Amino acid sequence: MLGLLDVLIFRSPAHVEDAGTLKRIYITDTFPRMGDFTQSETSYPVVQDLERMRSFSALGAFFSTEASLGRGAEARKIRTVLATPGFLRMLGVKPGLGRLFSDSEGLPGRQSFVALLSDDRWSRDFGRSADVLGRQVKVGSDSYTIVGVLPRGFTGVDLEAADLWLPMNAANRFAGPRWATERGIIFLEIVGRLRPKTTPELAAREATAVLRNAAAEAGEPRPAARVSLAPIQRARGPEAPAAAKITAWLSGISWIVLLVSCANVASLLLLRGLDRRRELAMRLALGAQRGRLARLLLFEGVVLASLGAVAALVVFVWMSAILQRLVLPEAAARIGTLDLRTAGIVAALAAAAGLLSGAVPALWASRNLTDSIKGGGRESSPGRSRWTSVLAAGQIALTFVLLMGAGEFARSLFKVLHLDLGMDADKVLVATVSLTTVEYRHSRVDEIFHRAQERIRSLPGVHGASLAATVPFESSMADSLSVPGVEQLPQLSTGGPYINAISEDFFATTGTPVLQGRPFTAQDRAGAAPVAIVNQTMSRLLWPAGKALGQCLKIGSKATICSTVVGVVKDARRSELQEAPTMQYYVPLDQSRKLTSRALFVRTEGDPTRLLAPVRREFQAVEANLPFIEVRPLADLLAPQIHPWRMGAAVLTLFGLLTLLLAIAGLYGVIAHSLARRGYELGVRLVLGAQWRDLRWLAIRQGLGIGLAGAAAGLLLTLSTAKLVQPLLFHVSATDPLLLAAVSATVLLIALLASYAPSRRVLRLDPMVALRAE
Repeated sequence: MLGLLDVLIFRSPAHVEDAGTLKRIYITDTFPRMGDFTQSETSYPVVQDLERMRSFSALGAFFSTEASLGRGAEARKIRTVLATPGFLRMLGVKPGLGRLFSDSEGLPGRQSFVALLSDDRWSRDFGRSADVLGRQVKVGSDSYTIVGVLPRGFTGVDLEAADLWLPMNAANRFAGPRWATERGIIFLEIVGRLRPKTTPELAAREATAVLRNAAAEAGEPRPAARVSLAPIQRARGPEAPAAAKITAWLSGISWIVLLVSCANVASLLLLRGLDRRRELAMRLALGAQRGRLARLLLFEGVVLASLGAVAALVVFVWMSAILQRLVLPEAAARIGTLDLRTAGIVAALAAAAGLLSGAVPALWASRNLTDSIKGGGRESSPGRSRWTSVLAAGQIALTFVLLMGAGEFARSLFKVLHLDLGMDADKVLVATVSLTTVEYRHSRVDEIFHRAQERIRSLPGVHGASLAATVPFESSMADSLSVPGVEQLPQLSTGGPYINAISEDFFATTGTPVLQGRPFTAQDRAGAAPVAIVNQTMSRLLWPAGKALGQCLKIGSKATICSTVVGVVKDARRSELQEAPTMQYYVPLDQSRKLTSRALFVRTEGDPTRLLAPVRREFQAVEANLPFIEVRPLADLLAPQIHPWRMGAAVLTLFGLLTLLLAIAGLYGVIAHSLARRGYELGVRLVLGAQWRDLRWLAIRQGLGIGLAGAAAGLLLTLSTAKLVQPLLFHVSATDPLLLAAVSATVLLIALLASYAPSRRVLRLDPMVALRAE
């Protein structure tokens, strides 16, 4: 877990020099009724504005996207990064082969058809051949000449590696021809290197002033805009992904597991030390120094911790790939690297664990040793073992906290998986292909998608296919809208209203219920009377009386014709699982010429993944030279948002089970040792007429007492940390009474089981043997 946290937060990106002086730039703006909104993306004119600053010695921008490498059946999807000419030099990157972009390459106004390969792509596609320089790669409709190969392990300033790096002027194909002049085309992230002795606060104030002045000069004033700087690691900035927050929290939880392990070993060593008190007393009587005796006991704890550290390094290398796929699947393989840094951390932890688990038993066992000789073989006071009971109760308390966390995340995951999205995401495939980047005319794009729709409809297992301009959880669009009779549209925290252009079967394909009126039909074509459909939220806010049907929407800034509302559909999630109400409306695909992007939705019978290859094959059959056709289950677009709860539930369950086993072992050891040391007392009780069941109850009562104390402490810990945990949960209370009761019952049950097993030893006790031993 510390390896994951190191990659996310502390470790500098590979091959980046002096990462501490590099800062990621964020811009916060204030919107009416929406409050502050912070983002790292901005437009190219803003990049040019900030390049005037004196606080930065260098400033660069980049844009990550996906592109099609090759055409036709051999096409593949690759991750591509577009960067300003000096971006890589600012990071201090040295090419593994060839050169980087020159100062002139990437400037607006000219097309530089050069590219840089990642080391991994160089290995897979070119066999690490040195003659790769000068070779051509086809991205979309353009061919690029390879001029360099980036060093192995380089991922830029993010965790996810890119296959190909292109000059910024390739943005003509990805962001449109006006990317260099329009302030509204927001797609770039900015990174700057601070000058020596320049503080981030000073640079942020200067950047804020530059941004506001430039926006005012451009006639687009932003008086509330302000710039902030954060470390280069995204997880340390205001846009930290949910996975990073969960990972940091789980790394903290792993310390609990370590503490439980140390407490377990400490209690066992303490019990062993108590058993050896007479031996240690004899050593002391024969001239041994107390310091040497303490070191002897402490050495045992250090040896155990050292053996554990060696095992930990083996497990670290073996399980790092599994852990990365579970927690950070998008990151490059950097967690399992065994270096001096990792070995040093493990060695320090081993030393701390050895001291923690060995020092307490050593100090306790070496106290008042002379009493052991005077007291014979019996424990002069059962209270001398109370620290073992305290350690066992502490293990149970921490186990309580982990089991509670596992239950909370498991319930969050259950609620996420059963959330009503307003659509059947589990039964729908989405097929997309980037045709705008290869200069297809809009009419040709429509023709290709309609032909693919007809071919795919005839596939076995397909129950419907329809087209749309936007894809839920991936893209959305808005347009100017006015409603006669409504002076001002409500402003929601989610923005909008959002528009989508769809074909007539869209709601049936996605499983979105039509609540009032009708869906679109084949008659709602171009030239027919304009119509529209609104969602529940839009109907409720604009027409509270429930009379949305027949109302007028004027779509577009210069619209004079009404689009008549003919239906109301159930709210469907647009971009977030935890999304506030959003206004959304739909128009027929044939009646919208502004929304030119296209996606094909396919409703399947059973598991949609079975039809991934057939759908791609039928789409490719429409035209052999198409770029890469991406076919995904709609549920996969939700996966990144579900991942934090899935990860939390899996890791916390693993931790909870581990600590549960440790707690059972620890409590078993305490009870078993207590019975062994009280053999004389139990023998006397039997001689004086005690019943076997009374002696067994004596052992079980001790275990239940420890369990109750641990459960009470765990409950207090859970309640005191509830406010910290609550933001990580999904529609689940961190103090859910049913879950608290279930965990409490579980903890008491394991206390009973851990006490019952050693209590059976009482049945084998011979009182005369016990008395003669004394």
